[in-house]
Amino acid sequence: KGLWKTEGVERCDGSPSIAGNAIVYGSCAAALHIFSTDDGHLIKEVEFDVDSQVAGGAAIYGDAAYVGAYSGRLFHVNLNSGKIIWTNEDSYSEIYELPAVNEDYVIFSSYDGSVYGLSRETGKKIWAHETDGLPMAPVIAGDKVVITTDGILMLLDLATGKEIWSYEISDMASSPALINGMIVVGADDGTITAFGNPAPTKE
Repeated sequence: KGLWKTEGVERCDGSPSIAGNAIVYGSCAAALHIFSTDDGHLIKEVEFDVDSQVAGGAAIYGDAAYVGAYSGRLFHVNLNSGKIIWTNEDSYSEIYELPAVNEDYVIFSSYDGSVYGLSRETGKKIWAHETDGLPMAPVIAGDKVVITTDGILMLLDLATGKEIWSYEISDMASSPALINGMIVVGADDGTITAFGNPAPTKE
């Protein structure tokens, strides 16, 4: 049974995120839209510049949303006030993938082939790692960043962006997922591969 349906805004390609009683997503209207989970009414909209259409999802951390745009800009938005706290412009191309966020860092990938590590507080670039490919959505795992680019799975150091380890899976691979200490990745050949520490052998 349908409970409610929002008014249309513009074309939306990214998945919505949930923050408390709010549904958050961006659109080709170059804006971030915040709707109520109770009845679907529009709570507020945060407008970006006209070149910053949003095609990816918004990463939520507390009362903040972090979202990339077609312009190559990444925005930090306060969901309560609707104000843009900071904007990062280090990317040379579109940002379509979902960023990863923890207490100290915002990590995002760009169509310019690089993965960027920013200070969550200031939005300033701490590091950039060139992948020589098309990086997918990153995941923060402890003191590491897990990311795929084309068909290669990589681990980067969270503090410096330096590559720690890599493994070629296939020609193309999905964004990684983490579960029970494992990294799980899908590939274009139809396989799913899990990486992690093997279970101890019983003697």
